[in-house]
Amino acid sequence: MTLTLMLLRHAKAKRPEDGVDDFDRKLSRRGREAATELGSLLRAEGLAPDFALVSAAKRTRQTWERVAAELGAEVAERETRAALPLRDRRRSWKRCTARRRQRAASWWSATIPALRASSSG
Repeated sequence: MTLTLMLLRHAKAKRPEDGVDDFDRKLSRRGREAATELGSLLRAEGLAPDFALVSAAKRTRQTWERVAAELGAEVAERETRAALPLRDRRRSWKRCTARRRQRAASWWSATIPALRASSSG
């Protein structure tokens, strides 16, 4: 069994507004249209995923909801609160990148064996 990994970025979000946390920014009209179009394209190409790991950020959730609605297929889904880039702007760039590498390594070492196990059964 072959597994395909697709990485999708959220669609175009609204510009930052005073009093609105970056995590809560919504999709723009253009972003909503693009997310719907992407879902249609993925369906037409037969690229509906079996599983989606989706950030809890508002714009990412909205992107996935529109893509999934167009796919017309059942997709197992898990939401993650991991916020990249880190929202704490006071951290030094060096510290941020070190933490990202550490998180990526932890995710990779935990996820890849699980994917391999699921594909062998």
